[in-house]
Amino acid sequence: MIKLYWIFYKSLFLINLGFSLAISIVVASFFFIASPENSLGSFVQILTLITVIVFLTGGLLLSLGYHELYKKKLYSFFHNHAITRVQLFLSALFINTVIGITLLILVYYA
Repeated sequence: MIKLYWIFYKSLFLINLGFSLAISIVVASFFFIASPENSLGSFVQILTLITVIVFLTGGLLLSLGYHELYKKKLYSFFHNHAITRVQLFLSALFINTVIGITLLILVYYA
């Protein structure tokens, strides 16, 4: 059963990562333009932090919205295995949070 939740999350992951990187590059660029005395190292730190924050919040919501609009037939597969949309969303939120916190720990303590 856990494997089915992982399959759903994998279908969200690349979309989430793409949205997160695109949004964070735009936002980090505004921070860098607003204070040009920052170095490239500080830009990378800001970019990393914003990417993880967007990955944890907005990226997941956008990827779930994308699935709602363009991959509706995918839900019937999970429904046939007695998994509801709410269960899928909550499992995606949980897995995404674990991955995001792990990324934060790796970036800032490694």
